[in-house]
Amino acid sequence: AGATVNLRVGGTIVGTALASGSSTTVTANLIAQLGQGTHQVVATQTLNGVTTNPTAPISVTVDSVAPVSIAANKLPTNAN
Repeated sequence: AGATVNLRVGGTIVGTALASGSSTTVTANLIAQLGQGTHQVVATQTLNGVTTNPTAPISVTVDSVAPVSIAANKLPTNAN
C-alpha cells in the first residue's frame, strides 16, 4: 500500500493510481490518445523513490472505427 502504480506505453504514462492494498485498479484513460493499432502496455510501481522494473508487456488494441452495419434485409431469417 502507498506505492504509485503507472501504466506505460513506451515512455508515455497512460494511467496511474495510488495502491491501497494488495491489488489496485488503474484506469488507462490516455491510451486512446496513442492512436489506432496495437500497443504494448507495462506496469511499474514506485515506493519511497524506488521504481520497479516493468512487468511483462500486454498487448492492447485501440480500434475506434465502428463496424459496417448490415441492412436488415440481409440478415438471416433463421438459425441452424
